[in-house]
Amino acid sequence: MKPIISRFVLFLFFFFIFSSTKIVLAETIYPSEEQAKVEETTKLVAQQTKPGTYPVSIKFKQNNQVIEKEIRCTVIGENTKEKGQYAINADATQITPNQVGHLTLKEWLALTNAYAWNIRTGDSAPILRVHEQEIQAQPGNYALTIEAIDGLVTEVNVEVLDTTKIKMQHFYQKNIGDWSETYADKGAITWSHFETQAVVLIQITLLLLLFLPLLCLVIQYLMTSKLVKQVVHLVMKP
Repeated sequence: MKPIISRFVLFLFFFFIFSSTKIVLAETIYPSEEQAKVEETTKLVAQQTKPGTYPVSIKFKQNNQVIEKEIRCTVIGENTKEKGQYAINADATQITPNQVGHLTLKEWLALTNAYAWNIRTGDSAPILRVHEQEIQAQPGNYALTIEAIDGLVTEVNVEVLDTTKIKMQHFYQKNIGDWSETYADKGAITWSHFETQAVVLIQITLLLLLFLPLLCLVIQYLMTSKLVKQVVHLVMKP
């Protein structure tokens, strides 16, 4: 019975390991503060963090000692501009001809995801105005200048859509788009679904690999017990 008990304990051990979703990561101690800042900023970029300045706690070696410190890591985008202690970022956008000349500052900021901040503290900074004089109510690409505090500006592309293109987009969303959404609801497999199913499949496989030897031992034990009883019966038979 000892082999059976040992395998059962092993089964429980691996079951709790692979069914757990928590992953413990080793703490990183960098060789210098400069490298720590570079590495942590690279991590933020890899995580597709939006442009901005973020506080990050780091540990690094200095004079044979481990120093713990909070630093500021700045993520920049394609249209990020810096001036002094401030930075600003915005994205290209699309509008219709009817919107030209009728959008408020708040609406422009929402359309372009415009954001200004203090690089030293990470706090947001005010955006004062947008310069939209060059944008015309004709299909094409135009430059939009967004101005923040201390004369800090960035320029993004604004595409004024063709009316025909807009109608085609509405047609696609109404017909093909609805069909594709319905199809997705009825059977398409997203990456998150695939990942979940893969984890379940791996867990089931591991459980089978642990359970099958235990089952074989039980069957072998039962067959051996039956065989021993038969032998004893034959020996004891007069």
